Amino acid sequence: MGVQIGKNASTPDDIDSVVADYVYCVKRLARYADVLVVNVSSPNTAGLRDLQAQAPLTAILKAVVKAAGETDRKVVPRVMVKVSPDEREAKQVEGICNAVWDSGVDGVIVGNTTKRRPAPVPAGFMLPADEERILREEAGGYSGPQLFEGTVDLVRKYREELDKGKGGERKTVFGSGGVTNGKEALKVLEAGADMVQVYTALVYGGAGTLTKIKHEMRREIDRNTPRSD
Repeated sequence: MGVQIGKNASTPDDIDSVVADYVYCVKRLARYADVLVVNVSSPNTAGLRDLQAQAPLTAILKAVVKAAGETDRKVVPRVMVKVSPDEREAKQVEGICNAVWDSGVDGVIVGNTTKRRPAPVPAGFMLPADEERILREEAGGYSGPQLFEGTVDLVRKYREELDKGKGGERKTVFGSGGVTNGKEALKVLEAGADMVQVYTALVYGGAGTLTKIKHEMRREIDRNTPRSD
């Protein structure tokens, strides 16, 4: 089971207070988790994404890894960090990967919801003014199929940067964002992910979405596998 942890919106911005929030969550929840997900990328908590800078991120991740290692259970939980899809410049990716290596976390989840939103009303489509205003003023993270191409690109960037490495165990990459079918899931894996996560497609398609995607992946693999007669 994966358990996601983050700081409170009301927590002061100083790094000691922020680290204390994450460590508190680990101490209360790690005993129940197979994987702890360090969320520093939700667009709904003011200032949270600033924690993806290398120095504060390294401090947070080191503290979480240390606390997780002290969990009173036979197998301590793995630790992953969930990153934003909006921080995608080479220096940003490099800084996050350095924090991953320096802290000893197990890998990266690429990525969270985005602040970037498509036009709320398709061209040529008319809505009453009050409804259009509501759509234009929507806040929070945006998810769904429009994230897919960016997810593939960012998974590839993280895989390449993490594989440069500093020795030790290969880091794990989860790909998440816009995957709706088996063909897309395979593209994320081919870009370098070790696992694919599905959210929005599951919300709209129900639990059967996972079975459907697996069947589509199998058909796609069979279609592209040379047969020997």
